[in-house]
Amino acid sequence: MIAELTPEQQKILIDIRRKKTELLLEIQVSLVAPGRNLIFFHVDQLSVRRLLLLAKA
Repeated sequence: MIAELTPEQQKILIDIRRKKTELLLEIQVSLVAPGRNLIFFHVDQLSVRRLLLLAKA
């Protein structure tokens, strides 16, 4: 797939993947809700959107 991209598109894709990796390493959210246990979210690729939606709620 990456071979079918132009050099500029390849660079953009690599930058996006690098940034995604950085964000996934940074995003470890702990929530303490009243009357509940401490909840840790270790975010994987599929959970990022859900976490962002949760943060907006």
